[in-house]
Amino acid sequence: MFIISYRPGTNAKERKGMVACGLGKSLIFSLEELMNDETKEHNVGTGIALPSTINTSQNRKDMIDGKFDNWVKVEAIANAI
Repeated sequence: MFIISYRPGTNAKERKGMVACGLGKSLIFSLEELMNDETKEHNVGTGIALPSTINTSQNRKDMIDGKFDNWVKVEAIANAI
């Protein structure tokens, strides 16, 4: 099982000014740990994929000045998993 998030906010130094993002990110890591504990008896594991900015239509709309060519394509995430 995989949880897909994104890299910004994973480092405490990057979270300055991003309280909600930083809190949410820390909860994702806690969720992964809890899920692994709950499912270890069934040989099921959980991992987190943390790409940089994901190239989605919503991100393009929200970050119109972004460098879209540098963003990770959804297909690349799926292929990696």
